[in-house]
Amino acid sequence: MKKNNLAKSKHSKWGRNISNQRKSMSFPSYPNEAMLKIIFGGRKYFNFKKITKKSKVLDIGCGMGNNLIPFNDIGCQTYGVDVHLSAINAIKNIDFNKKNKFFVGHNRKLPFEENFFDLILSINTIHYEENLNYVVKALKEFKRVLRPGGSFFLSTVANKHIIRTRADHIGSNVYKIKKFGIRNNTKMFFFNNRKHIKLIFERNFNKVRIGRITEDYENRILDFFVVTGIK
Repeated sequence: MKKNNLAKSKHSKWGRNISNQRKSMSFPSYPNEAMLKIIFGGRKYFNFKKITKKSKVLDIGCGMGNNLIPFNDIGCQTYGVDVHLSAINAIKNIDFNKKNKFFVGHNRKLPFEENFFDLILSINTIHYEENLNYVVKALKEFKRVLRPGGSFFLSTVANKHIIRTRADHIGSNVYKIKKFGIRNNTKMFFFNNRKHIKLIFERNFNKVRIGRITEDYENRILDFFVVTGIK
């Protein structure tokens, strides 16, 4: 594995806010439900290899590490990267096994060697890239660190999500977030539809499958695309 030599950068306003929020959080929280269903329940349908103690799993944008909990329980070698040093420092205090390692990093610069991981998780992180060029670079980086035959699980904001319907469309697939707390004024990249996702992801991955999960509550809709694929 490459030495993590990413320099510590100053937090953005959003970064400072999320850092303060994390200090007061009770953690760990629950892992992503769709991820659990697909990786542990629908593995054969999605052509995923069985997860074992020898599996190396990376969560990009790991936050408090909640999505690594089930892999930790199995005894996998789990790794997390997050752009916020505060998150990395906090997660090291959680009672994970000694196979867990956490680093500062981001979508387009992962501090790992080529062909290192069996599984990559990217849960509601890719849309923080501000343009298509950055998204494409991020996917190439995912491919670089995945082993041949390795798989990924990715989720991202879909069309009806409240964060998207409230946002201002300021460019090609680029939106400026408003009326959404600490994310206000953040630029995000949102895909058009499944066809758009498939076109971009199939440049780097095989057997790309796309689903959609919509949760319709009384005063808001949460809507996500779910993407899986194999290197």
